[in-house]
Amino acid sequence: MPVARALEGASVSVRPSPHTTTFRNTYYGFARQQVISEHASMIGLSDVPPEWRSAPVVLLGPVAGELRQDLFQSFQNSLLGVTPQGMMRAWAGEGLVHAIRWTEAEQLLTGVDVLVVSEEDLPDQRELARYVQLVEIVALTHSERGATVYERGVARKFPAYPCSPTDPTGAGDVFAAAFLLELHGSGSIELAARFANSAASHVIEVEGPGAPTREQIEARIAAAESR
Repeated sequence: MPVARALEGASVSVRPSPHTTTFRNTYYGFARQQVISEHASMIGLSDVPPEWRSAPVVLLGPVAGELRQDLFQSFQNSLLGVTPQGMMRAWAGEGLVHAIRWTEAEQLLTGVDVLVVSEEDLPDQRELARYVQLVEIVALTHSERGATVYERGVARKFPAYPCSPTDPTGAGDVFAAAFLLELHGSGSIELAARFANSAASHVIEVEGPGAPTREQIEARIAAAESR
């Protein structure tokens, strides 16, 4: 199915590539093993439609190191978020993905407002301190245990919402998007973290792609607060 048809109602821009980045994910509880079989071409600012470059909220979500440097430095007037796990992945000959240190972080994160990273992406926990020094707001997700948000180095914990997990794929991406949208709208890190945790809890309850509505997200928050 063409991407534009799958994302009906959204503005879509596609950069042709000989291959599409393709992973095979195997889950052991909430832990994930990945194998990459194909890798798409690099993406840079020239691939971004001009009308997108002034968007109020921008999320960069590399999956396999495919973003060029200029993308990290071209949204000074936007609330810019990054989910960097794709910059912290490498793979050997058979495609088994493993974590690596993001050596370019100091150079690329200078203009980033929010970094969203999973604790699974940080096998060396000293890297967390590094990111907290580089980015004003860092959200560290803990799968079924919620998230910790660091603002200028000060940590606040936000528990997950009760749900019935089925498929965790995409939960981190939805968390990041929801966090940025609510932060932009409300200016509150607390509201943004709760909103993002609720959004992610809906995503893991169903198989395949999708995202909950604002009404569903807010209803789960209200139900939890009424207990």
